[in-house]
Amino acid sequence: MLTVDTMGNRTVLEEKNRMSKQVWNTFVATHPKAICVFGAVIGKDVKGVLDRRGMQLPTAYGLTVEVLKKVLKDDWAIQRATKSFHLLLSTSADLALLGKVVAVGPASQGPLPAPCAVTYSFVFDGQLYKRWAAGLGYVI
Repeated sequence: MLTVDTMGNRTVLEEKNRMSKQVWNTFVATHPKAICVFGAVIGKDVKGVLDRRGMQLPTAYGLTVEVLKKVLKDDWAIQRATKSFHLLLSTSADLALLGKVVAVGPASQGPLPAPCAVTYSFVFDGQLYKRWAAGLGYVI
């Protein structure tokens, strides 16, 4: 479950309604027409950095997986690519939930790669990293 304060500046993620991700090929076999979301990573990724309490900070991909596990309710899969990640969702309800924690917009509508029925995108930058990390309890 997720809570966003009225100012839209803070995201608090709780342990309710948690779904585990599926293996990419298993998801594609089960959901041949998925909602595809492409996350573009802007800036340098975090590797080997500790927060103020000495906790290892996750990479952008790792942080995204942690957030998705807490936010999404239905089947999903994710894979890493160069400076991006590709996310598959099975329901528009999960797309709406994702939209509560990051600004998601339509992606260009050229030929859609399988298994995409529709494509969306978002930008993963330093501000999003800080907001999501704080929502998961990291102290930056």
